[in-house]
Amino acid sequence: PFGAMDLGRYFRDWVPYYVVIDQLPRGVRSELWPQWGWRFLGVAVCLLVMSACAEAIGARRDAATPRRM
Repeated sequence: PFGAMDLGRYFRDWVPYYVVIDQLPRGVRSELWPQWGWRFLGVAVCLLVMSACAEAIGARRDAATPRRM
């Protein structure tokens, strides 16, 4: 992650649609998934953790508030 950034790596990592242009060879297009697959997995895990935290905070808040009858 701390390697030198060049133009090819920049477009491959941060502008993935650049990689899927029809004029590029087929092998270049397959480079999209190894790098972005981990990013998608990381985002999915973060969303699950945030959802679980929100659920726990909401449950704790509901348990702490007195109920009127």
